[in-house]
Amino acid sequence: MVDKTLVRRMGARGYELGPARLVLSLGPEPRLEPAKVMRLVQRKDSRWKLT
Repeated sequence: MVDKTLVRRMGARGYELGPARLVLSLGPEPRLEPAKVMRLVQRKDSRWKLT
């Protein structure tokens, strides 16, 4: 279960949770650091991806 408070703290407007993925809808001022997100996505055998 995803906590809406956590989603809001990340600067996301909303989310969709399915059996195999979590989709975040980011607002104009997300509080996620781009460099950290890129490290997660680029890591070998990463389960994270950007679409």
